[in-house]
Amino acid sequence: MTNFWHRFLLLASAFFLISLVFLTNSPPIWPDEVIVADYAYNLSAQGRLISSLHGSMYHADQGLFFYPPLLPILLALVFKFSGLSVVGLRLLAIFSGLILFLTVLKQSRPLSTWWLAGLWLLDFSLMRASRFGRPEIFVLSLTFVSLWLLFSRYRYRYLLASIIAVLCFLIHPLGILAILLIAVNLISQRRFKNLFILSGLFIAGVMIWFLTINFQIQTLFEVLQWQAQRRLSEPSFFVFLSQNSLFYYAAIHWLYFGLSVFLCGYFWLNQHPDSKTGLLIIGLIVGWLFIFYGREPWYYVYPVPFLYLLWVKFWESLKNKSGKIFFWLISGVMLFVNLNLFSLDWQSSQGSYQKFTQTIVSQLPKNSTVFLSSIPDPYYGLKTSHKNLRLYQFAPLPEEKSKYYQILDDSEYLVFTGYLDYGFNNVLKQYLKKNTKRIIEIDNGPGEYQAQLIKLVPKTRRRH
Repeated sequence: MTNFWHRFLLLASAFFLISLVFLTNSPPIWPDEVIVADYAYNLSAQGRLISSLHGSMYHADQGLFFYPPLLPILLALVFKFSGLSVVGLRLLAIFSGLILFLTVLKQSRPLSTWWLAGLWLLDFSLMRASRFGRPEIFVLSLTFVSLWLLFSRYRYRYLLASIIAVLCFLIHPLGILAILLIAVNLISQRRFKNLFILSGLFIAGVMIWFLTINFQIQTLFEVLQWQAQRRLSEPSFFVFLSQNSLFYYAAIHWLYFGLSVFLCGYFWLNQHPDSKTGLLIIGLIVGWLFIFYGREPWYYVYPVPFLYLLWVKFWESLKNKSGKIFFWLISGVMLFVNLNLFSLDWQSSQGSYQKFTQTIVSQLPKNSTVFLSSIPDPYYGLKTSHKNLRLYQFAPLPEEKSKYYQILDDSEYLVFTGYLDYGFNNVLKQYLKKNTKRIIEIDNGPGEYQAQLIKLVPKTRRRH
């Protein structure tokens, strides 16, 4: 076993231990993860890629139109062996994060491995994304696997890199990043035959996606349009950070943005970057475009792996003492801010998800219909209970109000931590004012998760 693999096993152990400490607490079980899990669970149990969480909203009872199918398919395989479990989902994310960690380290020089690994393991955003069941970590992982293959010495490296890039797109549409980077490299080398193969594979991937939704393309674009409407209603990157009350969270992203601008300028103006560095710069820029136009705080992780690889390349290029002092100063500031974020996260994530969901289940009658508007989302505990509960979830995208009222009218209880129904102009707020019968406080003591379990008036007395 080479020295690299000895180092990696040591670093991977640290990666895994850090991830396990925060496994189900940070971030708290998120509704986005629950949506993926419900599709995956139904696929593993019924063989159908559908969800009942939103009734007929978003055509969820017909198929998966939120994004491509690969992530729920992978998760369904996990559920086949482990059963429905938040641990299964997050361990899959950790495995993907480890692959990303490995491929990034493989693309750095031996002398830079320890510095890159130290910055990575103590980076709050990267480590949190690496245990989170959203698509970002899977997209980044497959993107860097495709880049690693692209610059490897394998005979079929272009074909393998292209296949992985298309799989990345089948995780999430933003996986187009991997295809873009491969295409740029092939064009720059005038490998038009390989570019043609990449184009064919991409078209095949799109057809596979369409096949999983029975070619209901109009419905797909309708749901994508709702997602775009939701994004436009969100604050921009600069507005979001200026409004964020957590100083260190805003500070690290301002630092990342400033450092990204500096590194792009440094390499383009002073270094005449090689093809690999050029692709890293393009990836960094596209990652920031995802943030600016996607308006999704979870996208903030996209530029970070590209940033770190360019940052250690900057260190490797330094020949004077003042430049190295600048490198260590900025690295020290990043570590300081990230360690404070870890500390704050540790203090605020001591609640027990299992205790939280068990308390809710104990208050619910068998065969109840429960509406979830809660973070953490108690879906896993309620779904795996022996009370045969029917579950709905708040509406994450704007849709017809009549469909939203249908699932509210069908619900008997509501688990509530806040109004999460975006794009509905306080529909849930007004509904609860008119239809609440009793409120049960879910409170297991200091440091534990809290929520309200709201019993609604009988269905025949509901008002809109």
